[in-house]
Amino acid sequence: DRGDVIRVLFTDDDSAVNFLEKQFGLWELGGPRVAPIIDGTFELLGTISSKRYIEALDAFATHNRASLRARVAVAFEQIGHPDGLSTVKKALKKEKDDEVRAEWVRALGACGFGQKSALNTLAKLAEKEKDDRVRRNAILALGHLLPAEGAFDFLTELLGTADGDDRSAAILALALGRATGARELIAGFEEGEDDEDVLKLIR
Repeated sequence: DRGDVIRVLFTDDDSAVNFLEKQFGLWELGGPRVAPIIDGTFELLGTISSKRYIEALDAFATHNRASLRARVAVAFEQIGHPDGLSTVKKALKKEKDDEVRAEWVRALGACGFGQKSALNTLAKLAEKEKDDRVRRNAILALGHLLPAEGAFDFLTELLGTADGDDRSAAILALALGRATGARELIAGFEEGEDDEDVLKLIR
């Protein structure tokens, strides 16, 4: 039952991971009726499990159901360990659903700390991606890479060139990365700003 599954997810042991992988396989046989149970379990996995469970996530990164792929991507982001980077990069490259791509983009930032390739990919998406949500998630994901110089420079420059939700995403990214060096720059945007939501972010 749910309580048993939660206890397994809390268990930092290979036997627990192997057990859960087998359970996922059995649940899959239940078809659409069981899909909400699987989705909910992956939501829990990301919030309470250790990096050992990346192995279980790997097997579902290219699942045919978009809702599950999205939850797998979020779990990778929440665990945020470099061991997940290779799978995340491959999944992002293959993903065709923009809603799910937006989740993989954030996972790339969380798993790609210290990796130049992650920085380059996110910066490119932040500059050129046409889908608004994917682009803004790429900007936000750069916050995971701070205090890397390239990420900081990109985000602070974006504050001066972007507007609307893209600028808000840059502010949130700097906050996510605790970029104290950007405080004065961010505060400078308060004057003349009449959007209450943006003012809340700035303050």
